[in-house]
Amino acid sequence: MKKFAIITDFDGTITTRDIGNALCFHFGTMKPTSSLVKDYDTKEDPSIWFNKFFGPIKANQQEFESIILSYAVVKKGFEEVAKFAQEHKIPFEIVSGGLDIYIKPILKKYNLPPLPMYCVRGNLTPKGIKVDFPDYPTTPLDDFKAQRVKYYKNKGYTTIFLGDGLVDLEAAKEADILFATDYLAELCDRHKIPYREFKDFTKLLKMLKENYVSLPA
Repeated sequence: MKKFAIITDFDGTITTRDIGNALCFHFGTMKPTSSLVKDYDTKEDPSIWFNKFFGPIKANQQEFESIILSYAVVKKGFEEVAKFAQEHKIPFEIVSGGLDIYIKPILKKYNLPPLPMYCVRGNLTPKGIKVDFPDYPTTPLDDFKAQRVKYYKNKGYTTIFLGDGLVDLEAAKEADILFATDYLAELCDRHKIPYREFKDFTKLLKMLKENYVSLPA
């Protein structure tokens, strides 16, 4: 039996589509032929990217959440994995380059238990979305994700990482068990990184039920 810790990306990993991309397409700040997942420069100042794509988006809270929830679908099995992890005291956290102002409403929609979350902080203003990076102010996102995986490895956990994009690659290299999809799976093939391809969370749920170790209260 193994003691697991789960670290997961959000956009395109927990959700069936990238919500950040969907928002940018909706408000016309990004062309549908582009993608933040593939185009993001992991070492450039992230504020440049977020100000370019999210800065021009203007909406009140009600309109913004309505748009988000019209696009948001959580992948099959995620709710069950989140609840299983909480019930059995398995560390489970979201580490994302997405904005809290759309992640939190989506999690609330699905009545999910509170999850530790590292992400970009967004604020809706009349002039557009203002962003801040208090969770990783000086560390590139891809390195920060890898640090979260190593944090649990150093504590003796068997680490499980799930991701779909370029900023997930460094964490993918560190994880004991990797679930990859979309562009991250392409990158793993290119770099010969072993992974389990996934479409949803049902395989992870099955693995946890067969192998979990509950921690003492």
